[in-house]
Amino acid sequence: MIEREIPKEITDYKTKYLFKLTLRQNIAFGLMLIINLLLHFYGKSFLHEEIVNWLMLLVAALAGAIALWKPNKQDFEKVAWFAIQSELLYPKKRIYKTENIFTKMREEYLEEEREKERKQEEQEKYQARRERAKNNRLIKLLKHKEKKQKNKSEEEKEIEFINEQAETQGEIK
Repeated sequence: MIEREIPKEITDYKTKYLFKLTLRQNIAFGLMLIINLLLHFYGKSFLHEEIVNWLMLLVAALAGAIALWKPNKQDFEKVAWFAIQSELLYPKKRIYKTENIFTKMREEYLEEEREKERKQEEQEKYQARRERAKNNRLIKLLKHKEKKQKNKSEEEKEIEFINEQAETQGEIK
């Protein structure tokens, strides 16, 4: 009787192609084979043989990790990208910052209110300056009128004095 394994989770199922390896594994091992052959035949003319052997070993280990290693059901690329992000790209000390929309809206509203109050104060200052200027003009005008009246009253007093003198002189003659 033929037995067949059925995976419990359908998403875990991968189609096997060549040598009971998945397409991803076949591609990774094929690329490893091509790169290692190129290194073996052409790398020795540029580098020392021992360095080429270490490079071939490194390529084989990397291809094996890409093809076979899946920690927490994540592919090697994702794990490597997360490692690069956490170790190199992002800072070690993370600062907790929230973006509270309510606070932003409240700050905008308060800023608008402050702007309105500032405009109102400026308008009140302008009105007060106008009133003071108006009052100063009125005071100057009143003082000018008082001076005129004083001058008139002084002139009238002088005229009366002259008239009195003229009358007294007329009486004396």
